[in-house]
Amino acid sequence: MIKWCLENGDSVGNGLTFHVGKLTETMGYYYVLDDTQGCGPVQSQTFKCNVYPMLEAGPITGKSAVCADQVVGDLLSDAKGGSLEYIYSWFRDDVATPFSHNKDVYIEGLTQSTVFYYIAEDKNGCGTQRSPDFPIEVITNQTASVSIESDPDIICEGYTV
Repeated sequence: MIKWCLENGDSVGNGLTFHVGKLTETMGYYYVLDDTQGCGPVQSQTFKCNVYPMLEAGPITGKSAVCADQVVGDLLSDAKGGSLEYIYSWFRDDVATPFSHNKDVYIEGLTQSTVFYYIAEDKNGCGTQRSPDFPIEVITNQTASVSIESDPDIICEGYTV
């Protein structure tokens, strides 16, 4: 007979197979094989099932407004949870192809307002999540048009215009 146990010794099942069910915390399991020949029970090594928290792609941090053609600098990702090993894909606006696979990105030379986001994928299969949008407003330099007219065209010192 085979008996399945938690690492703390509690018995959780019998038989050739044991279905753990939905795991909510990291737990170790082992089995004990009772020997019908009188040689005593044999215990397996403990098998550890690691349970990681759900993956979360947190908000991006960085400058949210710049002048046209100025350096935005670094946009920083904030993925949490999962197995803590991620694959990153960075996107801008509605372009379907990622422009970077780095954890953080360096942005410069924007000429129009742009929305950025990243997708974090857990390397061990604990999910894929999309970050909230991060809009960067590009402020264009406005040129002022000033017209100065004076009458008369010649002004002497002390005259009021």
